[in-house]
Parts: sequence; C-alpha cells; structure tokens
Amino acid sequence: MKKSLMSVKEMKALYLRYDISSETWDMMYEMACHGLISSENWGKFFSQCKGLEFSEKDNSIVDEAGKVVYVYDEKGYLVGA
Repeated sequence: MKKSLMSVKEMKALYLRYDISSETWDMMYEMACHGLISSENWGKFFSQCKGLEFSEKDNSIVDEAGKVVYVYDEKGYLVGA
C-alpha cells in the first residue's frame, strides 16, 4: 500500500483552519483521485468533515444540523466545542 501524502488529522486541520471551502475540499478530493491521499484516508476525512460550515454568527464551525462543533478560543485557536 502506497503511503498517503496527508494523514486524516492533517487533512482535517488544513480544511478547518485554512479554508473551509469547496475549493479546499475539491483540492483534497483531486489529491485522492491521483493517489496522493489514500482512499482510506479520504473516506475517513469525508465522514468526519462532510457538511461542516463556518458560522459568522458564532465565529465557529457547525455541522449539518447547525450544532457548534468547533469554536475559536481567546487566543484565536480552533478547539472542539
């Protein structure tokens, strides 16, 4: 089995901290299609991050149901809610 360029943890950090957007999602999907990210890691990332959105109202990240799953602490770091 070929080593994946990015771990699930790294993928999730990039998506949540850098840019929670369709462009970032699509970039990682393309990396998976080209074998740079393993299909196993893509599947785990997909199940953990599908439906997440940035909420300007709470300055947080919410899931598909609108539940806050990550918030920014007083230092500006993203932490689990």
